[in-house]
Amino acid sequence: MFILAKNYNGIKSELKDARINLAKELIASYSCRKRPGRQLLSPVSRRLCSDHYPLKRKTRARCQYCKQTNAKRKDTQWYCEECSLYLFHQGHKNDCFIQYHKHML
Repeated sequence: MFILAKNYNGIKSELKDARINLAKELIASYSCRKRPGRQLLSPVSRRLCSDHYPLKRKTRARCQYCKQTNAKRKDTQWYCEECSLYLFHQGHKNDCFIQYHKHML
């Protein structure tokens, strides 16, 4: 490998540099496919019913829907100002924020 390093692009380099260059080239030529992520709700559809919007707060609290349904405890920053409750929210159809507004209102 060191012999290759000496002649590599006409640049005389140390073994460590040759390994780093080789690793960078191998990594650059390798392409990995990204898995598609989950689809989030569009900004227009974030309003669930009348004036209920998920608002992100700096403080975290226990999800009230999980507490009421005895589900696994989840702490969240998402808050419904209309209901005055912290509700776990990820942007998909089955999260606590949406389930609470479907079943509890």
